[in-house]
Amino acid sequence: MFNYENKPKGDLTIPDRLKYYRTLRGFTRKALARQAGIPLATYEKYEYAQVKEPSARYLARAAKVLNVTVDDLIGDDF
Repeated sequence: MFNYENKPKGDLTIPDRLKYYRTLRGFTRKALARQAGIPLATYEKYEYAQVKEPSARYLARAAKVLNVTVDDLIGDDF
């Protein structure tokens, strides 16, 4: 699983966490969306905070590709 020494610090939003873990793992938005089976436009809406509540199914897919838990992505947002 993920090396927790690299967990983001502070109060980050879901979009911030998605971008943090995506860039930490070296993914482009397009590559992550493709590997997670998420439409690119949908993923971009999540990362750009254009969706208030991201789909749990898509967050789970992104978490799996990023090798983190869904809790790592949602933080204290829920």
